[in-house]
Amino acid sequence: MLTRSIGICATLLSMPLLSLAQSAEVAAPRYYVGLSASTNSYQRQSRELDNSTVPPLQLTLGYQLRPRWAVQVSASYSHSPGFVMSALYDINENYVGEYSNAYRNTALTVTALGRYTLTRDLSHRFQLDALGGLTFDHLTHRQEGYLPDAVTGEQRSFAGHSKTT
Repeated sequence: MLTRSIGICATLLSMPLLSLAQSAEVAAPRYYVGLSASTNSYQRQSRELDNSTVPPLQLTLGYQLRPRWAVQVSASYSHSPGFVMSALYDINENYVGEYSNAYRNTALTVTALGRYTLTRDLSHRFQLDALGGLTFDHLTHRQEGYLPDAVTGEQRSFAGHSKTT
């Protein structure tokens, strides 16, 4: 009797192993993250005086609304510190003094886009998308340095800050 009970229990426990279960389709991820190299006129201006050859990196965060519709936000930041020093001469080519300028240019770009996939079959490797949206560019230039006074020849300090949005 005990053997029979063990046999029935073993049979009942092994039955699910013999059946075919339906597997649920894995849901596609709705969020995506990307990293790319990009540039625009403000990003180039922030780096035009240094020897930087690497374009700024752009971080993208997106959300898939439907299989063909998505929204995404991207941000890119670059900066360029530098220093310029030169001798100054008056109109008669007489030495006046040394000019020095330490500066830092920064650029921030934030983009909000809507994306629509034009490709009909979403399983293809090649996809064609149409994008539209807004871009916010913010450029700053900070500087400080010394400039000789034309009359006394004494070094005078200066500082400046400008923003472009």
